[in-house]
Amino acid sequence: MDALHLPKSKAVRLLGAFVAGACAFTILPSQGLAADNIQEITVGLTCANVGRETGKWEDLEGTGGFLDAPWYTGKKESQNWQEDNSNKASRIWSELYYEKTNLQWTRFLYYSDKSSRSYPVNRHHRWAVKAGHSSSLFTWVHSDTSQRWGRYMSNCETIEGGIPISSVSKASILELARGINIDVKNTAANNFKIALNILPRAHTATGGRATQEYQYQLSDVVLDSLDPVQPHEVKESNEVEVTTKTDKQSRQSKPAIEAWIKTLSGHHSVFDYERGSHGTFGNWESNYSGYVIGVNANLNKNLSVSGFMNRADIDVSFLDAGGGYWRPSGYGGGISLGYQQGNFVAKGLLGKSTIDGLHSRGLLAVGDSEAGLAYGDKKAEIYTVSLISSYKMKTKLATFEPEIFLNANKNYDYQWNEIGGGDFNLRYENYDDFFLRSRLAVKISPPLATEETNRFSPYLRIGWLADWNTNNRDVKVQNIYNNNRASLPINQKHWNGLSIETGLNYLVSKQGDSQTSINVKGGIETWDSSEKPTNWNISGGISIQF
Repeated sequence: MDALHLPKSKAVRLLGAFVAGACAFTILPSQGLAADNIQEITVGLTCANVGRETGKWEDLEGTGGFLDAPWYTGKKESQNWQEDNSNKASRIWSELYYEKTNLQWTRFLYYSDKSSRSYPVNRHHRWAVKAGHSSSLFTWVHSDTSQRWGRYMSNCETIEGGIPISSVSKASILELARGINIDVKNTAANNFKIALNILPRAHTATGGRATQEYQYQLSDVVLDSLDPVQPHEVKESNEVEVTTKTDKQSRQSKPAIEAWIKTLSGHHSVFDYERGSHGTFGNWESNYSGYVIGVNANLNKNLSVSGFMNRADIDVSFLDAGGGYWRPSGYGGGISLGYQQGNFVAKGLLGKSTIDGLHSRGLLAVGDSEAGLAYGDKKAEIYTVSLISSYKMKTKLATFEPEIFLNANKNYDYQWNEIGGGDFNLRYENYDDFFLRSRLAVKISPPLATEETNRFSPYLRIGWLADWNTNNRDVKVQNIYNNNRASLPINQKHWNGLSIETGLNYLVSKQGDSQTSINVKGGIETWDSSEKPTNWNISGGISIQF
């Protein structure tokens, strides 16, 4: 270690710094002109051009490229020159630079100690063969002696080992990874693990995509429960018929009321995701359940209205290496309207649900970075609009009912932060998206007959599904450690599918204008995506008309 020098006066040091800065401005109009032996070095997924510059630290400090270095922490935490999180990075960069250049005594500063001593001391790591000392050493020197300093020149993108993810741009990955120092050999397998830790888990599940299937089935169940209450006709003699008509007019002058409760559940999954030799990226699935309670009122023979309240429990599972989940739950409600004229039926729904729950992202062990969890509470608001219209065509053999169903969801994700993930914690920006699904189907049921107690009414519905490309914007996230932001594309596409559904209504009892019925239905959806398995849904409940 260099011999101890008495400190210069403050005025002399300031003068020297001013002269050095003026020279740097004159001689170094851009970084790199005075550095030699510039090498591309990769640490974690941080690629930097690193060179060597000779001079006194007090002269070089203000010329740029030193305090912006990815190995500089600015924290004096090691009292006895032992490795910790404050100086580890300087050792990693120092050793990799030596491997590439074989140049000894190049010092990689991690802290400039100007307060604890009467003279500035620079703490750093250097590689050099010296008798009686380790070649890899944490040490210190004075600011006013000439040394060879490792200098950060600029960022680069030639990541050693590559990044085996193509659905997110390399620029976005590197931006989120900048300055995260991991002591690991850069192979494709290790780089894939680092990228999974840096990126959101299954970012295509962000927003309404993860909740879309629940909202779709919820709308279908509510609108299916809004069938107009048909007047009960009794065929008697002419005298009785007159009385019956009078009674019926009296009954129709008052709104007919129907109360109902139904449960629903199902399974949903991602449409497509990235597969590679090292694993998957963007793979997820969700299971959902809930219930909905509603009250229908027939205002007249053509118009009906309904109000409903719903409960949602959704479990989104991330299937990439490391795993994780989002398990939101919450409540919602809305209104629906129905119109019937002859064999034509039209219904509409407007609803809102608010859900929140724990979001957990598994972090993989790679190099000296241990496995862990990054987690936080994520909240979303979902607005749903649905429309269905149909026309009944009756034959002796069956009743055919062609129909078109549209379901639109507008989702708002609140900004939220992860904790527990150390350097990998992310901040998710406010996000909104929009999804549109249509179903063109035909419902087939037995021919209509006079209703009788304990009558079973089965049906079969077969339809063509379309999940439309609504050009949703990119997801924006920020790494909390380095404050860098990146945009991640949703890569939304148009998908077609086949829906098959069957159901059964069972009239339990009927007394006068009151009746009780039970219904259950279930179906499957298969899509033109080789990576999306068949989805399923089931619902059922009871309704009481009075």
